[in-house]
Amino acid sequence: MLKVNRCFIGRTICCFVCAIAFLGVAMYYRPQAREPKTTERPPDPIHTYTVVLPDNSPVLTRYKVYATREGLIGGTTASGRVIHTEDVFVALPSRKALNKWVCVRYQGKTIRAQVWDVGPWNTIDDYWNYEGVPAAAKGLRIGSMARYGSPKNKAGIDLSDGLWDQFGIKRGLGIVQVEWWFE
Repeated sequence: MLKVNRCFIGRTICCFVCAIAFLGVAMYYRPQAREPKTTERPPDPIHTYTVVLPDNSPVLTRYKVYATREGLIGGTTASGRVIHTEDVFVALPSRKALNKWVCVRYQGKTIRAQVWDVGPWNTIDDYWNYEGVPAAAKGLRIGSMARYGSPKNKAGIDLSDGLWDQFGIKRGLGIVQVEWWFE
């Protein structure tokens, strides 16, 4: 008959039970990926709102932002087009929006335009995918544009000269508030 030390068996069972308990606790309390804490303020309700259209139409998110006039006649846009005085287009601060269509509203008049350029102030600020507030409206330049310092105004969209003129905005007026949305 084999003689087995009771202490050895007791210690073995105890270690086995402890190991199972530890693994169970370790699996239950696995570290979870956590959202980084942010000190940013919540989005400004003045800048975005959602409009639900009847008849199962898609939900449109509209952005109320400041707009400036693009200018740069004779220059080339980020989409490769040479800018002419009568061109109707906009610039949004991210390449993700290039060649998409938007509607822009100013004082009750809505005009459809295509995104041909990137700007103002930033080139990677796709604010419409996040909180709906342009970085420039918070006084920030982000990415490689940060080296140029703070933006000179709070614009979140640039309007071409042709679009500016179609709205009837005076050329001397440097910044206006518009509403825009993707089509």
